[in-house]
Amino acid sequence: MTERGSAAGMLWIAALVEGAGLLDDPGLLATARRAGDHYAGFVEDAFIYGAPEDVHLAPTSEDAYNALIAYVALHEADGDGRWLRLAQQAADWMMTFRWTYNVAFDPRTLLGRYDFRSRGADQASPSNQHLHAYGLICLGELARLWRLTGDDHYVQRARTTSTASCSSSPAWTATSTRAGAWSRSATTRRTASSRRGRC
Repeated sequence: MTERGSAAGMLWIAALVEGAGLLDDPGLLATARRAGDHYAGFVEDAFIYGAPEDVHLAPTSEDAYNALIAYVALHEADGDGRWLRLAQQAADWMMTFRWTYNVAFDPRTLLGRYDFRSRGADQASPSNQHLHAYGLICLGELARLWRLTGDDHYVQRARTTSTASCSSSPAWTATSTRAGAWSRSATTRRTASSRRGRC
């Protein structure tokens, strides 16, 4: 933890849960639960901050990823419905950083030439505005949250992020939302209109 009063240490919850299982140490799980209680207020207030060192006092998408990872791990460890509700709240808050549309870049720009897609990418934070694919770190937790809740919204958002991360690359194009359905393409030779509506 680098900043008192922040949620910088939240990701340690998942490490403690994992360690409890690997080492058969219930004390580690008890510590993870206490940490889960401590950090719950950040999630409930929808104001989580402290994860990245470069934006330690403002909310970021990385804080949301950490919360989702932590609370899914806690719920899977002990089945407590409170952890599942917190995981859902974290996932829903995470979606506030996710772009739901594609920016139309001028075709004369580099991003326009590559037909770059913004839908499904996450904005890092209000104070550090760029899109990134770091949301892939919690793709598994989103899929598990879908299985735990039956809410298709979570798996659909996981697919959108997965597709966006690969289809934004000029060398590879997503041909489907199915895992592994990628094909080598000559995206740089395509016109922007030939890919409209794919992501």
